[in-house]
Amino acid sequence: MDGFQFIEAVQSTGAWRAIPIIVLTAKQLSAEEQKLLQGSVTSIIRKGQLSKDELFELIGAAISSLPEPGEESDGR
Repeated sequence: MDGFQFIEAVQSTGAWRAIPIIVLTAKQLSAEEQKLLQGSVTSIIRKGQLSKDELFELIGAAISSLPEPGEESDGR
């Protein structure tokens, strides 16, 4: 299973749809790969692009955007 298949599996599982996905990659993504990820992930970050603190801040913001347990998700 590659990353694209993993994202598809997460998004096809109702209870997991609200989980934010942050792609952290060492490679330069092609325009086609970026297009495939568009709208499916919270962020795409190339390794070394952000400091550790910036990365933690981004992850914290993504987690804080999750609905509280029992709240309805937007059904993406």
